[in-house]
Amino acid sequence: MNSRKIFVTIDLKSFYASVECRERDLAPMDVNPVIADESRTAKTICLAVSPELKSFGVAGRPRLFEVKKVRK
Repeated sequence: MNSRKIFVTIDLKSFYASVECRERDLAPMDVNPVIADESRTAKTICLAVSPELKSFGVAGRPRLFEVKKVRK
């Protein structure tokens, strides 16, 4: 029996950041959203950052304090 499996992957670039922008009626490529729970601590891990912030050297899953350094 010949068994073949096909896997499909989808790159959802900055998915959470884009969804949050759309929820707030903002253009995802024009703003710099950071998706994180600021009420925890400054060391909380961000769920998503915008493509523009990534172009400034911010990692895909940075700590919140790291993003705040770049945004100033």
